[in-house]
Amino acid sequence: MMKYIFGYIIVVFLALSVFSCRYVEDENHHYFIRFENKSSNAVYFVESVFYPDTSTFVGSALASPQIYKVFSNEINESALKNRNSWEFVYTDVLPHDTLMIFVFDAKKLEARKGHPRNAFLIRYDISLQDLQRVNWYLTYPPNISMKAIKMWPRYGE
Repeated sequence: MMKYIFGYIIVVFLALSVFSCRYVEDENHHYFIRFENKSSNAVYFVESVFYPDTSTFVGSALASPQIYKVFSNEINESALKNRNSWEFVYTDVLPHDTLMIFVFDAKKLEARKGHPRNAFLIRYDISLQDLQRVNWYLTYPPNISMKAIKMWPRYGE
């Protein structure tokens, strides 16, 4: 009987240790890029690693609005979460040193599936240095701390 109890305790301990793995961020390891929607309308945002190819696919965003849709005055911390640190992604995964993030008007995108150009709001072309400068925190519309980030349309236009 004691063998079984001891075995159950070990199994529970191992299960808890596996499921309790957390992302611990430090100066050189960031796993989240936080995105805040400061506009009055809901938006979708989609990342692409295929810079400079701007033909993005929004199908995954529309298929998973719980991940990619951000309502007015909300912060999304899950869509741009990465199992590897973003520093690793920038140095070892991205073919260029740029991550593109596209922001779309949610109403227009949902109403006209297949026509993302009509819903397009802005594109951020973000380097690792940009993310470090804004402390891994992006907003739509862009705030003054994002002014140096390459974006289209340009900041203030």
